[in-house]
Amino acid sequence: MSASPSTAPIETRKLALWLQPLVSPVVEHNFFDVFKAKIENVRSSASLYAELSMGSEPVGDRFRLVIELGRHIFAAEVTFVWSDPTIPPEFFFCNPEFDPPIEALSEYVNWDSNDHQCLLKLLCALFAKYREFQISYCYSYDALRRQIDSLMGDHSFDCHSNMFACLNKDTGEVGFIFRIPLKDIVELPAVLVPERDEHKAFLLVGCDAYGAHVASVEVLLSPSLDHFQNVITNVRLPKMNHTIGEYVSDVASLLKERQIVEFTKNLEMRTAFVRLITALEGVENVHIVEPLLNQVSYDYEYEDFRVRVTIDFPVDSNKNCVSVKVGILSAKDQGALPFLREGNFQAQLTGDLTPKDRVELLQLELDRTLSGLKRHVAMYMKPPPSYEEVMSLPGASSSNGKSPPI
Repeated sequence: MSASPSTAPIETRKLALWLQPLVSPVVEHNFFDVFKAKIENVRSSASLYAELSMGSEPVGDRFRLVIELGRHIFAAEVTFVWSDPTIPPEFFFCNPEFDPPIEALSEYVNWDSNDHQCLLKLLCALFAKYREFQISYCYSYDALRRQIDSLMGDHSFDCHSNMFACLNKDTGEVGFIFRIPLKDIVELPAVLVPERDEHKAFLLVGCDAYGAHVASVEVLLSPSLDHFQNVITNVRLPKMNHTIGEYVSDVASLLKERQIVEFTKNLEMRTAFVRLITALEGVENVHIVEPLLNQVSYDYEYEDFRVRVTIDFPVDSNKNCVSVKVGILSAKDQGALPFLREGNFQAQLTGDLTPKDRVELLQLELDRTLSGLKRHVAMYMKPPPSYEEVMSLPGASSSNGKSPPI
């Protein structure tokens, strides 16, 4: 039932050994599918005598739990009894108006510290209660009620299960968090997503609680879509001049039509381009960085030289500029060179070019760069002149200041 301090996450190492495996699933969990919890200010209720008797073994049994929800924070002081794992924890929430019936929850009634998921289950139940509390609180403002009601129409997601609203009573700022299930609006490229996983985009809208004036908009993704992060975060969201319900529908369409579909098309173009490159005559030692084909490198023969080419594609697949590094590795008559001559250039492979056109454009730029490198290599590889050649130069003289005899 215990966990070694060396294997526990760093945040939990001050906790009592029996408590560490209960807290670990909490800090690893994604609340509302995207937000991580953290613990801080770990301390103990044990007496000084008890702490001394435990030696180096940690006895932490209380801590502050924090979940950052965009600009809003859900926080609570969580207290256990370090010497008795059978007693469920007490919670003191930072929002004094949030007072859920903890002791009536089945997760509290059925508390079993032998189940390492018991604390996570209880926190998830409390988090769900907090979500209900916040949405109900937002409904007390007419402007917010109209915005929330606008989400009850026929959209590609269930408003009740995919919305989180947080109201800061002190500042009047409210944050709406909307989960947009991507699988309901577009089929993602297989290279981007793990199998058997739920893939969601998260739209965060911050606004004034009293006038519902939009102050900020942000898009987040679930952790399973790390490869896709740059595609979504680079989207230029439209301004919101209507209800949030209409706005969410607009963003869903934008992600589908302008971002995901365009990304898929460009990825297919990149795949065809790389396939043509690797099929060129003489190309060897091909290395491709998967899964988004961010880089391809290969060797090939250019006249009397062996050349290595590295092509870096932009992280944002919707951009067309590629960076190319080309270096001469060896010469037929000289073998491996004692130095590596390299050149760099960028090529604009615009979207109106076919993969074949792109390869031909790249080859033209490579030939131009290699021609210059070839001249540099020839100059460095030229043997030094003989004594006779040096002395035959105009103005040359011997060491004694006299011209050498003819």
